[in-house]
Amino acid sequence: MRVLALDLGVTTGWACVDDKANVCGIGQFQHQEGEVYANLVSMYHPHHVVAETPVIIRGTLGEKLTRVISTVRSIIPGAVEIDPAQWKNSWWGDADVPRATTQHEKDALRMAYWYLETRLKTANVRTNVYGS
Repeated sequence: MRVLALDLGVTTGWACVDDKANVCGIGQFQHQEGEVYANLVSMYHPHHVVAETPVIIRGTLGEKLTRVISTVRSIIPGAVEIDPAQWKNSWWGDADVPRATTQHEKDALRMAYWYLETRLKTANVRTNVYGS
């Protein structure tokens, strides 16, 4: 079983992990049309997709973020959308994570681990992360 986590934004971080907390893939990209999201789903065949929906502000940035969210909703209609406060206020919000270099990658990986632990109730996620 795999979880694909998306830290949505103008720069989107992504991470794919399996149910034993092993990292299958990680990266980031500048927002493009839906092909990047479709390619991630096609490449990793996730059972669950979780997407952090950014806070929308007025202006150009808000318009870009709205397009990002709309794109994901159309390409991955079953994605679970979460508010940043849902996971960033947890232990995972500041956790050290392996293999992530940028802030967007770190956030996506932390979100994936949070989802495994809290939503899917995968046992020993924290232990497995540090053993990877």
